[in-house]
Amino acid sequence: MPILFGLTSQNSNEEIKQTAFQKIHQTRWIPFATTGSDGLPSCRTLDFNLLSDGNIYFETEAGKPVYHDLQRCPVGTLCAVIGDGDVIHNKIMLRMRVLVERVKPDEPIVAEFFERNPGTMSLFTKAPGVMKIFRLVLGQGELYQTYRDDAVVFLRFTFGNIGAEPARYWIDPDSCIGCGQCAAACNHGAIISGPTYSIDAARCLKCGACYDLCSNGSVKKRDNDSWIPILQKIGLK
Repeated sequence: MPILFGLTSQNSNEEIKQTAFQKIHQTRWIPFATTGSDGLPSCRTLDFNLLSDGNIYFETEAGKPVYHDLQRCPVGTLCAVIGDGDVIHNKIMLRMRVLVERVKPDEPIVAEFFERNPGTMSLFTKAPGVMKIFRLVLGQGELYQTYRDDAVVFLRFTFGNIGAEPARYWIDPDSCIGCGQCAAACNHGAIISGPTYSIDAARCLKCGACYDLCSNGSVKKRDNDSWIPILQKIGLK
């Protein structure tokens, strides 16, 4: 059965990414969180645009806190709830952690950005140099929907030079004894039975019930360490 925006777990990463990018472009005004100068999270709504080169861009001004946040740490998170039709249960969460870079003023894409956003340009006719455009360079994303029957469905995607976000929980096939405790604990049917058990990441809500109840210690938990090389490269780790 088709799930998120007609996508299923059989769709390719590129197909899922393109759908997510189109939904971002259609929604445009999306909350964007950064790390403030005090080390605390800071959030505001920005206007995201999908341009002809297939990348997503946004604009802010040089005097705003978000600009200085991104100068210190060019990593942020978008999170939005997007409709899939008129049914209230078909609201889909889109989440992306992204690395951004500032676009040089002489790049051709700048002209395209302001052609699509003449109102933004008109706000700063006296001092256009304060406008700074950023491009999403790489990131990991997730589409998430809970259906009317509360069946959880996730689809993950990635873009740029970064791997996919790893599943939060997994079962070690070398130590699993097939007792079924994890399946009995799972609220969403994410556990796949067999001689050894496994977890369907598309159905896993990451609640940790299986991890807490596995008396054999075969359910493992991992953090998303795929950002460590990115942070090291930009001097933040």
